[in-house]
Amino acid sequence: MRRYYQPVPKRTLECGAGTPTGLKKRANVTKKFNPDATTSDLNRHRSIDGYHGETKDKVGGGTSDHSKGRKGLEDFGYQSKSHELSSNHPDIGSAYRICFIASLDCARFLLMQGMAFSGPGQSPTSINKGNLLELIDLYKKRDKEVERAFDMNVVGNIDITSPLIQKGLAKACAQEVTEVIIGEIGDGNFTILIDDSHDMAEKYQMAVFVRFVNKKGKVIERFLGLEYLTEDTPAAFKETLVGLLAQHGLSISKLRGQGYDGASNMRCEFNDMQLLIHNENPYAFYVHCFAHQLESVLITVSRCSSSLIHDFFVSISLIITTTIESCQMMDKSTEKHHQTTLNKLESGEILSEGSNHKEKNLASLGGTRWGSYYTTLGRINMMWDSVLDVLMIVHQHGRQPSRAGGLIQTMESFEFVFILKMMLKLFTITNELSLVLQRKDEGIIQAVGQLTDVKECLQTLRNNGWESLFEDVKSFCATNWIPVPNMDEHIRATGHSRRDGVTLT
Repeated sequence: MRRYYQPVPKRTLECGAGTPTGLKKRANVTKKFNPDATTSDLNRHRSIDGYHGETKDKVGGGTSDHSKGRKGLEDFGYQSKSHELSSNHPDIGSAYRICFIASLDCARFLLMQGMAFSGPGQSPTSINKGNLLELIDLYKKRDKEVERAFDMNVVGNIDITSPLIQKGLAKACAQEVTEVIIGEIGDGNFTILIDDSHDMAEKYQMAVFVRFVNKKGKVIERFLGLEYLTEDTPAAFKETLVGLLAQHGLSISKLRGQGYDGASNMRCEFNDMQLLIHNENPYAFYVHCFAHQLESVLITVSRCSSSLIHDFFVSISLIITTTIESCQMMDKSTEKHHQTTLNKLESGEILSEGSNHKEKNLASLGGTRWGSYYTTLGRINMMWDSVLDVLMIVHQHGRQPSRAGGLIQTMESFEFVFILKMMLKLFTITNELSLVLQRKDEGIIQAVGQLTDVKECLQTLRNNGWESLFEDVKSFCATNWIPVPNMDEHIRATGHSRRDGVTLT
């Protein structure tokens, strides 16, 4: 046995020489820490020179904690005195607060009036600084304390009036208003109104309004939020809506009605979303939106059904914006129309009937958002020569001659005249019903009574109105030197290339 295992002398075990590694570690583990042997005075610690050679090299190395601490101590002693911390005067903080409150008051006023803080090209160095900065300057003139605060806080004024702070003020006001709206709803029931739109970057977004009865028994309708949509699907609409409601502490279980944009609803775009919400909450009944005009719905549906009608209304918008390019052009169009009307009265072509021949100008053609399409198309039809003359003037002397020249060619086409006359006949039938529907609950009974008559008139126009419409179009084209195509001739179908060979009569 001694051949393989040599006994370790007792003296060697006591000195630690030749001790196996396991025994050494166990001895270190079992050794207890003696807190009394330590010292709290750093100056009484052993100097680095008192360590063993190898330990001395490790402790005194450039990357050791000792060396890092020594270097930090030296850097702290040599720091620049110019960067010492200093406290601001108490008046500086008070001045900044006054400036901030004044800016917030001006921002709240502009937001309540629905006005922009600034427009394109407006900055603190321009003549017109923008609504917010100009209003702050007026505030300073009226309140000397505010003026002194802005003068004292010259450096901070740059931050207070910066676009980032302006955006923060608007966001803070929106959050406060939303909290008030949610507080008014409380634990009560509410309905929603949803509309879809696109922003300037063509991003698809959903606007949500809430309608509820407050504690005073009044029906209140408020804007809740605007959310971007990544997908144009019913599931995405519903998920976004539920997320927005949950964000403000509202539950879909309290929903008692759902309404949607009139034109989109007429195209059945929200039918699937209505069903998804109704399946989750059977008390969320559909509520018709009276805020959308019937004419706008008809135009939206017509534009989706035919590319020619879509291009027609695009041309109408361009004609309006081009003809009102300047006040001089408007005056010329009014003068031309007035002279044309006098000539027709003298020749007996039209009869003098007071209100039918009042002075009209092309500026009134611009308001097409709230049901003035009927009036707009009627005035273009009546002021045909005047509109063409103004377009020719713009083509010769305007800033966009090519667009005006293209609009002249578009107007003097059979397709444009045909759609103009057809839409005028359609709006003549539906105009009275559209006006009645705008009275909301007051005229709903009268609207229901007129609905049957309007449907019968539209059906008659569809079945028997072609001949009279075509004769009216041909007569107008002949009067204004517009060529009429042969109805029996094969022409290229819209939306197809000539090489496809798709034709129709």
